[in-house]
Amino acid sequence: MGFEKFIPERVVTGEAKITILREGIFWINPSATKKFFEGFRRTFLLYDGKRKVIGFEPTNEQKHSYSLSRTKTRRDITVSGMAFLKYYKIPRDKKRSYKVTWNDRDKLVEVDLNKPL
Repeated sequence: MGFEKFIPERVVTGEAKITILREGIFWINPSATKKFFEGFRRTFLLYDGKRKVIGFEPTNEQKHSYSLSRTKTRRDITVSGMAFLKYYKIPRDKKRSYKVTWNDRDKLVEVDLNKPL
């Protein structure tokens, strides 16, 4: 039996998306970072339970907000959201990615949990 090369499933796209990782971390891809979070250091996390939509409201306020973690060598962002995900019982049994949209009325980024990619 010979070796089989493993090629990981990774979809590279220019589309803005947010991925919920099993570890309870939100990974915001470079497209979403540039489009929605440039100039911001933090975000509020919101949840609409009726629609099953997570909201990310970019901010620079410290109180009740989550840090947008960046590294110097990458163009993406991570947000530690374990407590938020547990509180609202949002599944994180496997990694799931979602297309994001801007809600102009409420001035926030929306992730529709009903529509994983």
